[in-house]
Amino acid sequence: MEKPFRHQCRGRDLLSLPDNDPGFGIIKPSGSDHTVAHFRGKRIVIKPPHGKAMAGRYQLYPSPSLTLVTEMPEQEEMLADLKAYVSTAMRALLDNHTGVPDTPTKK
Repeated sequence: MEKPFRHQCRGRDLLSLPDNDPGFGIIKPSGSDHTVAHFRGKRIVIKPPHGKAMAGRYQLYPSPSLTLVTEMPEQEEMLADLKAYVSTAMRALLDNHTGVPDTPTKK
Protein backbone atom coordinates (compact mmCIF):
# COMPACT_ATOMS: atom_id res chain seq x y z
CA MET A 1 0.00 0.00 0.00
CA GLU A 2 1.37 3.41 -0.96
CA LYS A 3 1.62 5.97 1.79
CA PRO A 4 0.85 9.61 1.06
CA PHE A 5 3.72 12.04 1.31
CA ARG A 6 4.26 15.73 0.93
CA HIS A 7 6.86 16.73 -1.64
CA GLN A 8 8.80 19.81 -0.51
CA CYS A 9 10.28 20.75 -3.89
CA ARG A 10 8.88 22.79 -6.74
CA GLY A 11 8.52 21.03 -10.02
CA ARG A 12 6.82 18.43 -12.11
CA ASP A 13 7.67 15.13 -13.75
CA LEU A 14 9.77 15.99 -16.81
CA LEU A 15 9.47 12.41 -18.02
CA SER A 16 5.68 12.66 -18.37
CA LEU A 17 5.21 15.92 -20.28
CA PRO A 18 2.75 16.34 -23.13
CA ASP A 19 4.36 16.01 -26.59
CA ASN A 20 4.12 19.76 -27.28
CA ASP A 21 5.80 20.76 -23.97
CA PRO A 22 9.63 20.66 -24.04
CA GLY A 23 9.80 21.24 -20.29
CA PHE A 24 12.36 23.27 -18.39
CA GLY A 25 14.35 22.96 -15.22
CA ILE A 26 16.76 24.72 -12.93
CA ILE A 27 19.81 22.83 -11.72
CA LYS A 28 21.54 23.80 -8.48
CA PRO A 29 23.91 21.16 -7.16
CA SER A 30 24.07 20.80 -3.42
CA GLY A 31 27.26 21.23 -1.44
CA SER A 32 30.00 23.66 -2.26
CA ASP A 33 29.42 23.77 -6.05
CA HIS A 34 27.81 27.14 -6.86
CA THR A 35 27.33 26.43 -10.56
CA VAL A 36 23.71 26.77 -11.70
CA ALA A 37 21.99 25.90 -14.97
CA HIS A 38 18.69 26.33 -16.76
CA PHE A 39 17.50 23.97 -19.46
CA ARG A 40 14.58 24.13 -21.87
CA GLY A 41 14.01 21.17 -24.09
CA LYS A 42 17.49 20.30 -25.37
CA ARG A 43 18.98 23.79 -24.78
CA ILE A 44 20.96 24.65 -21.65
CA VAL A 45 22.61 27.71 -20.11
CA ILE A 46 25.26 27.02 -17.47
CA LYS A 47 26.49 29.76 -15.12
CA PRO A 48 29.58 29.06 -13.04
CA PRO A 49 29.97 31.18 -9.88
CA HIS A 50 32.81 33.17 -11.43
CA GLY A 51 32.95 33.59 -15.15
CA LYS A 52 30.77 33.90 -18.19
CA ALA A 53 27.66 31.84 -18.84
CA MET A 54 27.91 29.04 -21.40
CA ALA A 55 25.13 27.90 -23.73
CA GLY A 56 24.66 24.71 -25.62
CA ARG A 57 22.59 21.71 -26.57
CA TYR A 58 22.62 18.50 -24.60
CA GLN A 59 21.27 14.99 -24.74
CA LEU A 60 20.99 12.32 -22.09
CA TYR A 61 20.11 9.33 -24.24
CA PRO A 62 21.50 7.14 -25.77
CA SER A 63 24.76 8.63 -24.46
CA PRO A 64 25.09 11.88 -22.51
CA SER A 65 26.68 14.77 -24.39
CA LEU A 66 26.95 18.55 -24.32
CA THR A 67 27.77 20.68 -27.34
CA LEU A 68 28.60 24.28 -26.45
CA VAL A 69 27.62 26.99 -28.93
CA THR A 70 28.90 30.54 -29.30
CA GLU A 71 25.45 32.00 -29.96
CA MET A 72 21.99 30.88 -28.93
CA PRO A 73 19.04 33.27 -29.45
CA GLU A 74 17.40 32.30 -26.13
CA GLN A 75 20.58 32.59 -24.05
CA GLU A 76 19.93 36.01 -22.46
CA GLU A 77 16.29 35.22 -21.69
CA MET A 78 17.25 31.86 -20.18
CA LEU A 79 20.01 33.48 -18.12
CA ALA A 80 17.55 36.11 -16.80
CA ASP A 81 15.06 33.34 -15.90
CA LEU A 82 17.84 31.39 -14.17
CA LYS A 83 18.82 34.37 -12.05
CA ALA A 84 15.17 35.02 -11.13
CA TYR A 85 14.51 31.42 -10.09
CA VAL A 86 17.68 31.15 -8.01
CA SER A 87 17.07 34.55 -6.39
CA THR A 88 13.47 33.64 -5.50
CA ALA A 89 14.51 30.26 -4.08
CA MET A 90 17.31 31.80 -2.01
CA ARG A 91 15.00 34.51 -0.64
CA ALA A 92 12.40 31.88 0.35
CA LEU A 93 15.10 29.81 2.04
CA LEU A 94 16.57 32.77 3.94
CA ASP A 95 13.10 33.96 5.00
CA ASN A 96 12.12 30.43 6.06
CA HIS A 97 9.25 30.28 3.57
CA THR A 98 10.17 27.00 1.90
CA GLY A 99 8.02 23.91 1.96
CA VAL A 100 4.59 23.40 3.41
CA PRO A 101 4.12 24.12 7.11
CA ASP A 102 3.28 21.07 9.17
CA THR A 103 -0.17 21.07 10.68
CA PRO A 104 -0.59 19.76 14.22
CA THR A 105 -2.15 16.33 14.44
CA LYS A 106 -4.89 15.57 16.93
CA LYS A 107 -4.10 12.95 19.51
